[in-house]
Amino acid sequence: MAMKFIKVFYDWLDGWEALTMEERGRMMTILLQFARGEEPMEPEGNERFLLPVYRQCIVRDQEIYQDICEKRRVSGRLGAAKRREHTEEMGYTKNTSHQIEVNADKSDQMEANADKSDQVEASASKSDQVEANADKSDQVEASASKSDQVEASADKSDQVEASAGKSDQVEANADTRWYETIQMVASRMEPEYAKEAQIQAELEERRQRTRKWLLSTIKE
Repeated sequence: MAMKFIKVFYDWLDGWEALTMEERGRMMTILLQFARGEEPMEPEGNERFLLPVYRQCIVRDQEIYQDICEKRRVSGRLGAAKRREHTEEMGYTKNTSHQIEVNADKSDQMEANADKSDQVEASASKSDQVEANADKSDQVEASASKSDQVEASADKSDQVEASAGKSDQVEANADTRWYETIQMVASRMEPEYAKEAQIQAELEERRQRTRKWLLSTIKE
């Protein structure tokens, strides 16, 4: 960007004392034309002795001005790049926080489902106990036909146990998928968030293993 002005210093008046007003006017006109990049008019008087000095001042001022403009352009580009990086980091942090909240909601839902499954298993255990007592009573009182009914009840009990086994398998698969999901999310997070998510995943896995061991102990 070219300068739209020239610097005129007070001490220039000392060198103009020997010039007439016409020579001063012509000299200023020539300097302005030179600074604007036009072909200046020819000097006609004593101003021609001062023009070379003033032209050098104008050239030097223009070079300094161009250097300042270039430094400002570089600083502006660097500042814009830093602001863009900061904006991208803020956007990534918000997305990561949102993903953690979503995973926490899923974890709560899985715990609620696990509690419901425990209630179903407890009801099934009570039902098995009632059926066992009924089978014993039927064995004491019933005849051969009642014995067949006992065998049918035993078959139903086997089906119930098979369903319970499938339920355990479904819970194990759900725990595995949930743990793998936490691992995948943690690998994409920033180091500090990834470490926290990894610790939570390991705690959740230990809790699930403890609950399964307790359930297997109660069933036995």
